[in-house]
Amino acid sequence: MKKFLVIASLLLLAVPVFGRGGDNLKYDDQGWPIAVGRPYFGYRFFVEGSYGMAMLIGSEPFSISFDKQLRYFDVGTSHGYQLGKIFYFGAGASYLQLDGENVDKNLPFRRITAFGDIRFTFGGGFSGFLDLRPGAAYLWGTKTVTLSTEFGIGFDIARWFQLGLYANLLPLNFKTDHTTQMDALLGLRASVSFGRGNRK
Repeated sequence: MKKFLVIASLLLLAVPVFGRGGDNLKYDDQGWPIAVGRPYFGYRFFVEGSYGMAMLIGSEPFSISFDKQLRYFDVGTSHGYQLGKIFYFGAGASYLQLDGENVDKNLPFRRITAFGDIRFTFGGGFSGFLDLRPGAAYLWGTKTVTLSTEFGIGFDIARWFQLGLYANLLPLNFKTDHTTQMDALLGLRASVSFGRGNRK
């Protein structure tokens, strides 16, 4: 797990090397670029994928552990409205499945999550962001619904590409003495964004 966190941190720290700032460009009659303003208002949507590890949390007694053989992948989308340079408000859905040798098929290992999406972006052409996603998760297998809380930090590397480190918590073990496979998840997420409100 230490190697995973070190690699994830180095990737996020190295991202500024590849970032490009500057305004969106248009071209005049002779083909020379003309700098124009940035349309930060309007519809914007994300298509994204994540990969990471599951964290097991026990409450009696309290414990946190990582399992290298218990990983997950996640795909989803978020649609909403960009309000200026900083605020994005939207909603979306995602599908998550656990993978690896230690997946217990008798416990929930797949889920569909519906969430609200509040994103705060800071900076210019290359910028950082904070992403908060409260929602509800439907757990296949047990056919139950539980709250989902997800948050992430990352970078808008380009006007259309984002990379972040996300954590997701499911309150399945609150005041219980058992563990499940999806108490908490930690992983890297890459996304592409489109729309009039997309950062230029």
